[in-house]
Amino acid sequence: MNTAITLILNGLSYAAILFIACSGFSLIFGLMNVVSFCHGTFYLLSCFISYYAFKATGSWLIALIVGAAGIGLFAGIFKFTLFDRVMGDSDRESLMTLGMNFVVVDVITILYPTDAKIIPTPQLLQGTFKLPFGVKYPIMRFAYIGIAILIGLVIYLLLQRTKLGQIIRAGVDDKAMTSALGINISTIFTIVYVIGMALVGISGALGATYMSFRVDLTENQMLLYSMIIVTIGSMESIVGAAIGAIIVGLLDSFTKFYVQSLSTTLLFVLVVVILIIAPRGIMGRKSRRAA
Repeated sequence: MNTAITLILNGLSYAAILFIACSGFSLIFGLMNVVSFCHGTFYLLSCFISYYAFKATGSWLIALIVGAAGIGLFAGIFKFTLFDRVMGDSDRESLMTLGMNFVVVDVITILYPTDAKIIPTPQLLQGTFKLPFGVKYPIMRFAYIGIAILIGLVIYLLLQRTKLGQIIRAGVDDKAMTSALGINISTIFTIVYVIGMALVGISGALGATYMSFRVDLTENQMLLYSMIIVTIGSMESIVGAAIGAIIVGLLDSFTKFYVQSLSTTLLFVLVVVILIIAPRGIMGRKSRRAA
């Protein structure tokens, strides 16, 4: 029982980090219909930014803020200078984000050694909670779950209770009509892109505290898991991203404990099963109006 509880909590805490990253992925795809192949790279870049911000300041909170703001700023510059030039051409969009992936990873590899790094747990969140059956679990990992729930609620309120959310949802359903109403859809794209990547920045800062990170491993794993999660849950739904993250987090936790050599294989088996049952994902809509 102790092992099962620990594995479930491990899965949920990892799912929290995956959800934060994939919520940005879902926001970007939902409005812009763009699959970003540099998602994992931006996550890795956030890990490095947060790590060196922590070394410079000694503050975990500042490292989190700098990681999120740094990635948001970098994403905004990337969109204005490069991505806007290929918007609307899916092939060139994919190649552009894939190219950004290679460039950023190569630059990081040149500038920094490839040894694993980790951000220490802040003193306030050190220690453990005592749970039933004698289980002791780190407070920090409960914090990940709490932060993910908070971010999920903020995204929900943003999309459902604000005018910006109404515009975003209108843009998802019909970009042409939204533009005809005098709304600058390009500006909305930029706002959503920056918010989505800032979420990746938050997940990177949290992930750098959750586990060690290194070049050529962390970014590939995050991109792979992000693609799997949105395929399972739906690329168009934040709720779908949450469901997909929980499924992947739990499956990752249990398979790596019991059958580590088959962990990735079982994830792909799950994806195949989901695609057979629900081709658009668990929360995917049956139809979507053409833009």
